[in-house]
Amino acid sequence: MTDEENENFSISEVVQRFSGEFEISDSNLRFWEKEGLLSPRRSRGGHRLYSEEDIEKIRLIHKLKTERYFPLAMIKRFISSGMPLTQVQAHLDHASEHLRPLKYDPEFIPCTLSEMAESAGLSLEVAERVVAVGFLAPQGDGLFDEDDLHIAKLFRLSTEMGFEPEDFSSYLRAMDNVAREQVLLASRGKPPFNSPQQQPSRFQVLVEDLPRYLFRKSLLRAFKQLDESGFFDQKCHQMKGTES
Repeated sequence: MTDEENENFSISEVVQRFSGEFEISDSNLRFWEKEGLLSPRRSRGGHRLYSEEDIEKIRLIHKLKTERYFPLAMIKRFISSGMPLTQVQAHLDHASEHLRPLKYDPEFIPCTLSEMAESAGLSLEVAERVVAVGFLAPQGDGLFDEDDLHIAKLFRLSTEMGFEPEDFSSYLRAMDNVAREQVLLASRGKPPFNSPQQQPSRFQVLVEDLPRYLFRKSLLRAFKQLDESGFFDQKCHQMKGTES
């Protein structure tokens, strides 16, 4: 075995190396290579040889896929940027600060579904339906965060107004589509590699400020269109007829 091969790892050795950390297969590595995320060297016999830098790159790719749910296109953009992997990780950690729960409290303790339902004043049966619709999603440990608790409280209000959790399913699909478009938009942008510390504020504008203002504009347009169509007048007549 040459010195070059001694300093690198075969594909089977890489899979074995990660066996105690997370599950990965040789087909995963070949696919990521095909997608341009990895570019291992080749031995004289044509076998793949992975360096320590490749090992760290694999670890980062896996984390972005499983913990951040980044699409491969976005991961490839970060990987191929030329930025050192440690800087990429720091860059993403800064951005993640703006993905904390909206009602962030450092002393908040994640809770179970029953605990959250009790705290929100929501019956467990309704809370389970809210989860089934998709508005509440437990973390990896099965517990719910502050955003989930706040959403549960809003659903308590909605039930008091006569709404059912299922009434909001189309709204959730619309929000999912908007969120996906925002992520794709961000992935097409040019990250500020020369000044990564500025990225959190820019990231916040994309994922928080821009959607909020656009939604407000869309909401006003929707109200105006419904008003001009006579929708609200019709609803008022229906309510008066019911009362009489």
